[in-house]
Amino acid sequence: MPAHRLGRGDRAALDLPCHSGTMSSVYDRLVDAMEPRDIRGVGYELVYRYTDRVGLLKYLLPSGELRMNSWSLMNDPREANSWQLVGSWSPSGSLSQAEVRIRVDELVRRSARLLSTSRDRVPQDEDSRGYLFHRGWAKAPLWHHYASAHKGACLVLDLGELNANLAGMSPTSSRRWRGIGSVMYEDRPAKVELSGIFATRQDVDDAVENYLDCKGTVIGLHLQKTTEWRYENEARLICVDFDLPAGQFDKPLDGLPVGEALKAVILGEAHEDPSGSASQIRTQLGGHVAVMQCHWTDGKPSLEVL
Repeated sequence: MPAHRLGRGDRAALDLPCHSGTMSSVYDRLVDAMEPRDIRGVGYELVYRYTDRVGLLKYLLPSGELRMNSWSLMNDPREANSWQLVGSWSPSGSLSQAEVRIRVDELVRRSARLLSTSRDRVPQDEDSRGYLFHRGWAKAPLWHHYASAHKGACLVLDLGELNANLAGMSPTSSRRWRGIGSVMYEDRPAKVELSGIFATRQDVDDAVENYLDCKGTVIGLHLQKTTEWRYENEARLICVDFDLPAGQFDKPLDGLPVGEALKAVILGEAHEDPSGSASQIRTQLGGHVAVMQCHWTDGKPSLEVL
């Protein structure tokens, strides 16, 4: 099982190395047939985020920023619906069971935001290694589902650097958890386990904070999906704002700067204007961003530097 660390406040969740590099070095890394070096037990160096053409041209390019989505906007009902509250807990006084469940869901799930990316994987066998299907930019289902049937783009990101950018953003409060890690695929519902007698809302808040802070359960809850999603081979950047105002529940977190964390933009094979977009990307995101196009020649993926 991959190792994960989750940080609270300004503690870095995972200290991945930075690679400034040139465009050619980024290209060389992306077409290297060897799977990435296993860094501190996590197993990824670069990650990949697929986006449609609108997301690239209308949001990322003008702002240089990414959006972290809320759980309630996920397309998996296991994630988007409230999570099961279990354990030896009970309300007391005027606090009802329903109020406890609602408050726990607000703190654990509805106050969280995440950025989903895809990882490289181990090749099926030595014979297939040279065809590069195991690289994260060569996932045909993701190109189809998330990048407008190959008309969009695949962003190549250093997740460690992106996590550092998130740390630099002003939190909603001083109590923010953030972290990165690989998703584990298990056919189980998400469960929040608490114990105690809750007479006030503050009792619930204290119990949840202790649960998140002491048991490492943010990882178990926010880095878990059912096995049907295994093909995505997902890694996530997560933040949980414990003091999020009620009006911000279920809303995305905008304004995550990509900066030097964005190493390359790979345009899809069916992209309508690769040359024009390549020029726009370099102008608006900086010359450090390599721009390429993914092709599928004779049924196998390849990259062309634009």
